[in-house]
Amino acid sequence: MNKEKDMIDILNKGKDKALSRAILTILNKKLKKFGTISELKLDTKNKKIALKIGLKGELEPLLVTIHRYEIKEIDKKYYLIAHDIETSREWINLVAKEYFYNEKFEIPKKLVKITKALI
Repeated sequence: MNKEKDMIDILNKGKDKALSRAILTILNKKLKKFGTISELKLDTKNKKIALKIGLKGELEPLLVTIHRYEIKEIDKKYYLIAHDIETSREWINLVAKEYFYNEKFEIPKKLVKITKALI
């Protein structure tokens, strides 16, 4: 039974790495005018995402951790809901808590295949 669990964990980590690379590529294309995401670590088992972002004009990278996320399908549309966001910038933490905590963000149709892999 332990070997089975170990195998599942290995497969999940492989899936998470592949999804992380795909999402990183897509996000970097979208966000290139603001900077570059140098690291994206996805943990689908624990519903956690960690990012390291080099923003233009900033000396230090921005670290972002979504400690718990949820993806919901509502009326054939997919939404990302971030329940706990923490960053390396205090002011961004305040903005995130005020405007992003528990808010639904529609996931674009072209990302639905990747989204389904996260569920």
